[in-house]
Amino acid sequence: SIEFILEQEQQESQRRLIGYFSKFKAAITQASNIQRPCDPVKLIR
Repeated sequence: SIEFILEQEQQESQRRLIGYFSKFKAAITQASNIQRPCDPVKLIR
């Protein structure tokens, strides 16, 4: 039915949105880790 197809598309777009959001959050976390002065990776370099 059309309702079922629409529901599937909505779930798919929601899943894609969640995926984008988690990647975005991971990128922000990585950036803030790099900018942190007490980062152990910077001390090693």
